[in-house]
Formats: sequence, structure tokens, C-alpha cells
Amino acid sequence: MDDAAGDAALDERHRRAGEPFPVERVPDRERVVLSSHDFAAVPDDLLDRARAMRATGAGIVKLAVMTRRLGDTVRVLDAATDLQAPGESIFIAMG
Repeated sequence: MDDAAGDAALDERHRRAGEPFPVERVPDRERVVLSSHDFAAVPDDLLDRARAMRATGAGIVKLAVMTRRLGDTVRVLDAATDLQAPGESIFIAMG
């Protein structure tokens, strides 16, 4: 099994079990894209969630959230600006 297929299989096992992906078990954490999606709203703890994800050591953290109004989009931009942590981060305001 190649690396990509193995990564996908590990991710799918944890998704089905409802468990978080065990980033700490990945030897090359910088190859991990850790993502969080909220298809309903912008969570109140968006920045805390981003910080916790960044603390795992994943190479890239990606947060995608549903925005309904301009103020929601500003909150996403503020969180992206306020995340003062090393590493790559992607914030997506859907809607």
C-alpha cells in the first residue's frame, strides 16, 4: 500500500469510529493536513479550535465554516489574523 492509500485508510477508520485523527502517531506530521468543517455556522470557539489544531504539530490546519453575513466573515478573518502560531493555516468562509 502506498503512503497516500495508507493515510486515507487511517483517516477513514477514525472518521467511522468518530474519533479524532491521531496526528501524534504520524512520523512526518508536516505532511498532515488537519481539517475541521462546520457546515452550519461560525463556531464561537473558532480561534481556540484553530490553536488546538495547530498544537497537534500538523503541517497544515484548515478550518472551513459557514458564514451567513458579513460579520461572520469578519470573525473568520480576525481568527486567521490572530492565530499567531508557526505553520500553515487555511481559513475558508463558505456561504
